[in-house]
Amino acid sequence: MRRFSLGKLVAQCPQCGRRTFKPYMDNSTGLPLDVTTCGRCNREVNCGYHFTPRNWFDAGGRVGAAAKGWTPPPPQPPDFVMTPWKQSVEKLQTDTLFRFLASRFGESKVLDVFHRYNVLHSLWHGGATAFFLTDSEGRARSAKLMRYNEDGHRVKSDNPAYNVTYLHSLLKLHPFNYRACFFGEHIAATNPESTIVLVESEKTALILACADDADKNAYLATGGCSALKPKTEEKKDPYSRHKILHDRNILLIPDADMVDKWKDVAADLAVICRSVRVVDVRLPPFSLTGSEDIGDFLV
Repeated sequence: MRRFSLGKLVAQCPQCGRRTFKPYMDNSTGLPLDVTTCGRCNREVNCGYHFTPRNWFDAGGRVGAAAKGWTPPPPQPPDFVMTPWKQSVEKLQTDTLFRFLASRFGESKVLDVFHRYNVLHSLWHGGATAFFLTDSEGRARSAKLMRYNEDGHRVKSDNPAYNVTYLHSLLKLHPFNYRACFFGEHIAATNPESTIVLVESEKTALILACADDADKNAYLATGGCSALKPKTEEKKDPYSRHKILHDRNILLIPDADMVDKWKDVAADLAVICRSVRVVDVRLPPFSLTGSEDIGDFLV
């Protein structure tokens, strides 16, 4: 296990000022190196702040040695939330993302995809889409809630707390060991010979599933551009989000501005996957730019 790794503690980013900053933790003590400077902002594209432990030490940071005989703690199993149910079409018709996709692919197709992927409508902050993170065993590790406009684009408030939240946070479950899995993992688990197509956005995974009338592939979303890269310690972690990728054929379809980064990560995934291919959406017939993704092209 690495001596230093990004923790779950979210603090204020020293560059953009938002509470999207994850400090580096000293795994020998369980404490952050420096909660004010040493870490990475989750807003990798819009902010990009990243101050590594090496940067911190070079700048004069000091930390005590690991305790003699210290060994890393074993991976802890995840906690779960309630099992998602299948909402009626009348309930889902109040969801803006559902209505947007239904206008492109038809209501019956989108209803089927929402039910299979465990997507519900939530009343959070005036109405939001709830993407349940269902693992290979069919258990919900949590649900990611986001709001959408009628045009299918995310609602982005000046207050980041209103842009995205998680069900376990809303329910104030404590203690709760949140271990994320890829959105759609349960789909890949029930189709072991299918190709796993990985994109960043949950919405894009749904669009691909709606566009695939043959249900040929399993469409999964990382939920963030940095979540694709496996950590060294995850290879022996039975609860790792990357476990579903082991010995599978993988097709990566990154956002246009993440193509090069995902090509680098593909080399790391090749160690655990049967095969890994990357689609460069910057090239024809897609010719995408900026933060556009394959979902933008399809709709």
